[in-house]
Order: sequence, then C-alpha cells, then structure tokens
Amino acid sequence: MARLQRAGGGCLTCKRRKKKCDLGIPSCENCVRLQIACGGYKPRLLWEDDPVRQGIRRRGPSSSRRAHLHSNIGHRDQEAPTANTDEQNEEAGVLVLDLVNCTSLTLPQRKQFRLAPSWQRPATIPHHPPATIANSFLEHVLWDHYINCFARTYPTHSETDNPFLSCLAPAAIEYEPVRWILMAIAGLHAKSRNLPYLDHEISHLRLRALKACPQISSRTRRLDTLKSNPENDSILFQITKVEADDLCLVTTAALLAVFGKLSGEVYDNIQPYLEFAQEFLCRGGTARNHEVPSTTPLHLFLHDLVSYNQLLALVADTRLTSPSGNSLEETTFVNLSHRSNPNFADLLYRISENVQHVSTLDIDCWDGKLDFLPSFSMKRKATEHDESANAWLVQEPSCSTIGVDDGAKKDEEFVIGEIYRLASRIYFFKQLRDRDGLPETTTTLAYPPFMAHRQIKRHVKRAMGLFRLLPDDSQFNTAILLPLGIIAPQLTSRQDQAFVIEKLKMLKKTQCFDVFRVFSQDLQREWALTQHSYRSAFLTTNELEKPVRLLG
Repeated sequence: MARLQRAGGGCLTCKRRKKKCDLGIPSCENCVRLQIACGGYKPRLLWEDDPVRQGIRRRGPSSSRRAHLHSNIGHRDQEAPTANTDEQNEEAGVLVLDLVNCTSLTLPQRKQFRLAPSWQRPATIPHHPPATIANSFLEHVLWDHYINCFARTYPTHSETDNPFLSCLAPAAIEYEPVRWILMAIAGLHAKSRNLPYLDHEISHLRLRALKACPQISSRTRRLDTLKSNPENDSILFQITKVEADDLCLVTTAALLAVFGKLSGEVYDNIQPYLEFAQEFLCRGGTARNHEVPSTTPLHLFLHDLVSYNQLLALVADTRLTSPSGNSLEETTFVNLSHRSNPNFADLLYRISENVQHVSTLDIDCWDGKLDFLPSFSMKRKATEHDESANAWLVQEPSCSTIGVDDGAKKDEEFVIGEIYRLASRIYFFKQLRDRDGLPETTTTLAYPPFMAHRQIKRHVKRAMGLFRLLPDDSQFNTAILLPLGIIAPQLTSRQDQAFVIEKLKMLKKTQCFDVFRVFSQDLQREWALTQHSYRSAFLTTNELEKPVRLLG
C-alpha cells in the first residue's frame, strides 16, 4: 500500500508550528480556532518550465487583467512624464516610452539602457509620447519584443546606440505606420514564442501600414500633380513636400522592404519601396537650406539602410550589373565619397561597374571593417566626428583593458572580415568568368574565364574553412547571409553543401525568419540544376532562371 504524503501547502503559521493545515480561505481554521494570527499563504513560484506558466503564455492574461492593462495605458499617457519606478511598471505591465524626455529605458525586471543619441539629437522626434503605444495585448507584446529582443539581437552592432533603437523607436512613437510595420517585423522574430493568432496579427499590422501610406500621400498632394496625373490615385507612395509626412513615408517604405526581405519575398515585390526611398533620399529630402540628407541621425540611418538593400539587389540580380542613367555608386554612396579607404560596399560597386579596371590589390586594401552595415551608422558618424575634432591627438591603444571576451570578439570580427574579403574576391572572379565582351586590360588578360573559375574554387574552399570557425552563437550570425549568398551557389562539395544547409537551419531556428528557409530551398534547387547541367545540356529557360532575393 502506498504511503500517504503530507501536502506541501499550508499557511506560514502552521508551517512554523509544524502542524497540519486545513488550507482554509482566507484564514486557516486551525489558527482561528486557537485564536492565533494566521500568517497567510506563500504565493506559488512559477518557474520557467512550469506547465502553469506555459498555459498562461498560451491563453494570455484574464479579461479583467487585460482591461486593467488597457486602463493603465490611458492613465499613464495622461500623466506628466516622470521617471518610472519598478513598482509602477509592475502595476501597469505595459511599456510606454518617452525616448526624448528621458535618457534611459526603464523596463520591468530588466537592465536600464541609455538611449541618448551618440552625435546629434534627432530633429524630427516630438517631445511628447503618443496617446497609446499598443491598442491590444498582442501589440503590447510585439512592441516589447521589438525593444528588448529584436533591436538588441538582430543588428550586428547591438549596442544601445544602434539606430534600430535610437532612431526607429522614437520614429515609431511619432508615426503610426512606422510603429505598425516595426511590430510586424518583431512578429516575424517572435514566432518561436507561439503567441496566439500571431500570423494574423503580422498580416494585419503590415496591411494597416500599407493602407496608411496612400492616405498620407493623398491628403497633402498638390493640385497641379492631380491635374497632370489624374490616374495617380493608385500610387502608394508619393513625395508630398511636407517634411513630417515624407519622413513617415520613406521610413515606412524602407521598413516594408526590410519586412519583405526577412520574409523571403522576391526582389520584384520589394523594388518599388526601395526605389521610392532612394528617390527621396537622393534628392536630399525636404531638409531646409539644401542640407545633406545625413544631417539628422534618422536620415543618415535611412540612407544607409536603403543603400545596403540596393547593394544586396545588385549582388543578387545580374541584370543590375550595369546600371543605366545615373550611377548607383554616385547616388547611393555620395556620403562616402570623401573616404580614402573604400568600404566593402564601394568595392562591390566598383567590381560590378568596371571589373576590368579592378585588381586583387584593391580588394586587399580594404580594411576588413563592417561599418557599411546599417547598424553601424551612428557609430561610424561618431567616429568620423571624433577624428575630425581630435585630428591632432594621437592615442595609443592600451592592451591592459582587453579581456578574454574582447579577445574572442576580436577573433570573430577578424574571421568575419576575412569571409567578406573572400566573398568579394569570389564576386570579382565571377564577374570575370561570366561577363562577355569585356575589353582587354591587365585584369582580363591575367584572369581569363578558365583561370577565374580556378580562383573561385580555391577561394570557396578557404571561405568554407573560415565559416566552420564561427561558433553557433556568434554575434555575427545575422551578418553572414550576404557573403553566404555569394559563396554558397559556387559550392560543389556535398560536405560543404550539407554544412551550409545545417547552418541555415540553425539560423532559422534562432532568428525565425523565413528568408533562411527559402534561401535553403533555392540553394538545393540550384545545386540540383547545376549537377544536372553536367549530365544534360538541354535545360529550358525556366529551369535556368532562379528567384532574385535580398540576402543580408
């Protein structure tokens, strides 16, 4: 017969007296009968793997608790902006940010992060919070996920000065379409949390942001534009010459392109958003006194974000190797023309436009820095500002301040830099191998197509060796997709192909973006067609065509 065990519960007084408790509510009957003050019941601790906690996550809070959250949102917005305490955050249970009036983020049970702009205060951010940050519980969860998860893990430079926090979060507070598309992007990253109705909410938020853009364009559209283009109502984005509206439109368009890229959509669906944003930014926006678009942090970040995605399109689509009209190098990287050392983006543009005038020495002259990535916009601008202000001051680096973690970070940074260098070499030799009608120069004579193919195979082997040096939890996991998109299609070894597929599965599991799954399917299809082309020379045009996606 099984032995009866005593219950683990009981009031604090009975536990202290080592007596059996009858678990009476609100007070223990034993304590009442003996006229002893009942100490009450200790609340149950719900650990992370507790099934009760998992059930709460699936169902969400009760209706009374949800109504309490919404009422606190309205009360908090009507109050004067003050420094939030931990007790207030626990009572409200919602994240309401005033990123301009306060200098830090105060979040429940989380560390505080300073969000002061690194080099200049944003000029387009208002000095008051909006009426509401979230209209539903799921929107509150997605906004909190963007601030605390996506904006701190997705950017390669994930410090507090990264523009996904310091620029986009204040812009989302000011403009509703920006906030909606940011929540939709955060929903793509939060699919591992198994939130109820998440896919429906993501589609709904993206559709709301998309519908708001033509409304903004039409309400301030000039009369002469309507007379000259009476059928222009179908255009989603149009420059309005109103600074606030144009900034909202271009930010939403750039983020819609990011949403499509992370969802694995083809480039044709993303191209209209990038073209509108590029047209606005290359015109200098609506800044007064003909200022450069990079005079504010948000303009600078949007300029780098659009330029980076245009670079991804150039690498992915062979039809863009010879841009017509104005040069992409001049239109998208005008703010980098003063640099003595070209960055990785400038190098790829030179290779794409004039590969016959580029040498391997130009690739070796690249310093290996990833400052062309959009997340480094604020850090690069602050560095340039400090260098110009302290040009006469020479500082020697101190080796005593470098710890073990910093050393490992430097090693990973060096490895990823060499991977990017090998990717640029492979892209360089691929242009020499595949492009017809190149003029005879020193480069084309030194590397004919068969020699360029040998160089590609040699550099692919070296690059795969470096990929295996990166740990699975590397901070550069979100930055390896660009070189992988250049290197992976050239793989012929089954072992290397299997490694790339497993790497993409790991990234899909940790980042939850569909672009990793779609890219893996495209690679397997391309490898199968390449292997089949060696056996059969009769391939149709549809079989040879591959979808163009932005990988990066």
